[in-house]
Amino acid sequence: MQFLQPTFDTVVANRPTLRESGSLSPDDPADAIPAAAAYLCSSGARDKHNLRKALYAYNHSPTYVREVLATARRYRHAPARASNPRAARAIAFARAHLGQPYRWGGNGPADGGFDCSGLPQAAYAATGIPLPRVAEDQYPATTEVPAADPLRPGDLVFYGHPGTIHHVGLYTGGGQMIHAPKPGATIRTEHYQEPGTGEPPAPPIALTSHRTASSPAGTAPSDDSP
Repeated sequence: MQFLQPTFDTVVANRPTLRESGSLSPDDPADAIPAAAAYLCSSGARDKHNLRKALYAYNHSPTYVREVLATARRYRHAPARASNPRAARAIAFARAHLGQPYRWGGNGPADGGFDCSGLPQAAYAATGIPLPRVAEDQYPATTEVPAADPLRPGDLVFYGHPGTIHHVGLYTGGGQMIHAPKPGATIRTEHYQEPGTGEPPAPPIALTSHRTASSPAGTAPSDDSP
């Protein structure tokens, strides 16, 4: 959204904290973005209560509102980029194997495919980071991340509970992970939260100091002990 000067001046005048940096301009993103956020919150969008109403208050055009919300959805679902180069390489490795068959105990194409833990082990091995072979061993071999931390591309998503971890996936961003689900299925991308499982999450964990693995975890989407 692009402020008209009078609207921008009104928003800034009503919010002293926005004026602390001195001279402000609606053409400077550093000024316009927090001012736009303040405007939308005061118009009903606070805590995502009514973003549509807030946008309409800014521009009384249903077409404008639809276009802004559609753009926001595209950004929300766009693939996230891993900030860690090794995580990015691990994700690229896993994506290169999308569509290949699940194979219990599989370590790659030579075995006819991967199982759930074989895929992230191979993906991180390609970056020079060793992981144990099975999900149950990968879990304690990685470092726990605080629950408040957001997931990052490259995080490992473990399912089950400490001592009974039975599935793992590689988080790619946007709520998605790549995993090898179960016999008869292929390596695919799915949402990391499996609905309807009813099981509490396992503690979030991360892969060593590289911060290339973590996640809340719930029930495995498959019965996959490797």
